[in-house]
Amino acid sequence: AVVSTQSTGKVTSSFFKETSITSNIFWRIETLILCNMNIADECLSIIQSCQPMALKTLHVSMCKKISDKGLLKIAQLPTIQDLDLSHLCKITDVGLKILANRLYRLRILKITGCITITDKGIRSLSICRNLHTLECAQCCQITNEAVDTISENLPKLQSVVFVKKLAVAIEI
Repeated sequence: AVVSTQSTGKVTSSFFKETSITSNIFWRIETLILCNMNIADECLSIIQSCQPMALKTLHVSMCKKISDKGLLKIAQLPTIQDLDLSHLCKITDVGLKILANRLYRLRILKITGCITITDKGIRSLSICRNLHTLECAQCCQITNEAVDTISENLPKLQSVVFVKKLAVAIEI
């Protein structure tokens, strides 16, 4: 089952509370896309409490209220393989390390635009043995050295998207 509410703005924490109480919809969900929603850590706590055992894909990019507290709840979802945290400005290296330590099945991680993530956070991912795709573009505190280190330590890593800044040149 797939639930997608991308950019509709109609899902709130009350939706999750009502849905979790009235049905077992979360038990069967494999993909949950909540990009650009006005949700906070509380929503992730509600989702985690429903124990969605089939959930493999979770996209919460641009959900600006999500912090490390929410990542702690995501880390309690052991079936996650594809995680999009792009443009979450409140997450830090601490939250990334928690995910790395708990999400053993993680294959795809997108943290593009997470401006508080540093080399320390990237290096913590070196224990994610199943990680094959890492997108960390526009993370201004990450250096080439950290990306090189993780590339050397993860044999399954096939794709790394790393661009510090976008530069545009216009000739007149």
